[in-house]
Amino acid sequence: ILWSGSSPTPTNGYTCGVWFLNHITSLGVAERYRTRFSSKEHDPDSRGLVGGEQFAEVLRSFVSNFFPCEVCQVHFLHDYDSCALHRCDLVLDVDVSRREAGYDEAKNAAVWMWETHNEVTSRVKEEDGLLAVKWPSEQACPSCWYKEDGHEHYDKAAVYDFLRGYYYDVAAPTVREDLVVVNPMQAFFDVSMKVIIVVFVGLLLYMMILFKKSQTSLGGVKHRTN
Repeated sequence: ILWSGSSPTPTNGYTCGVWFLNHITSLGVAERYRTRFSSKEHDPDSRGLVGGEQFAEVLRSFVSNFFPCEVCQVHFLHDYDSCALHRCDLVLDVDVSRREAGYDEAKNAAVWMWETHNEVTSRVKEEDGLLAVKWPSEQACPSCWYKEDGHEHYDKAAVYDFLRGYYYDVAAPTVREDLVVVNPMQAFFDVSMKVIIVVFVGLLLYMMILFKKSQTSLGGVKHRTN
């Protein structure tokens, strides 16, 4: 209901909700690594954790099979398959000798998710004859942007911290400038929905990965039989 036209909180409907869900999922993948590395019972073994590249593959599968906007599908799949916005560098741009290599890859995926969303938003606004506005703004996140050689760039680490504060860390003080809170009860409902969505998406990802592994195993059995 929160992301439908009947919601009392101003949103852009189902599509906006899907983007919101994608951001939470990408951050959840990365934060699972951070939780394991920072736990008292430190376990450097990342086996069993979903990686940034795996998240990107699952997202592509979701958009290809379930996203209702055909034009959006075409744009996203084209950009994904052509490695736009450095998508193919999610793993290459990682120092594999570092113990936290999996965490770095997952953070890259979360920032790629944000960059993709910004690109889509800019394209849609331009098609509607509106001025594309970057998010977050310099006012909301001064450390996210810097200028070099006359061009504007973003700081990957600062952007990730901002995204974690806005989408994932429910106790963080960061507030998006265009977010409207109706009342305290609505704010509580919004936080509860974030927690529920994170749990649901985690289970969904886990089931999809198990299914993919089972399909691979069955393929191996058939090959040996033949």
